[in-house]
Amino acid sequence: MANKKEILFFTLLALIVGLFAVGSIAAFIYAAYDANEKGIVFGVTFELVYMGLFFVVQFFAILMSIKAVQNGSFIFSELTHIRNNAKIRSKPAAIIALVFAVINLALFVYALLVVLPVNVPMFNFPLALFLAVLPTSITILTIAIFFYIYPFIFLQKGE
Repeated sequence: MANKKEILFFTLLALIVGLFAVGSIAAFIYAAYDANEKGIVFGVTFELVYMGLFFVVQFFAILMSIKAVQNGSFIFSELTHIRNNAKIRSKPAAIIALVFAVINLALFVYALLVVLPVNVPMFNFPLALFLAVLPTSITILTIAIFFYIYPFIFLQKGE
């Protein structure tokens, strides 16, 4: 059984990813409506299928977070710690989490600027692509941040 701090950590992750899943559904509905209004549904089929598949990925992330609330996380602890005779923070895992966070932050900001009425280069991509990038990038950014901070919270000093 997980301790209270770990239960709170993974409950928060499940709630945040759940909120992003609701946002994904709203983005999917809006993208499908916009494509139908513009008559380009077949032109954005890939984006719509991707959005549907990503919702399934978000659903599994929520399930894994709920499972971690119930049993503790072996995924986070194994990937963020090196276990020889002591717990040591994994530097490659921290670097990978930071790289994913930075890349997805940039993607999120760019897609948000395109969706909002800000004059940025759009490169003739359909709106559905940017609506697919928004929930994807913010979800991956959040999970990367949780992976990065996990050892700071749960790795005891001197371990």
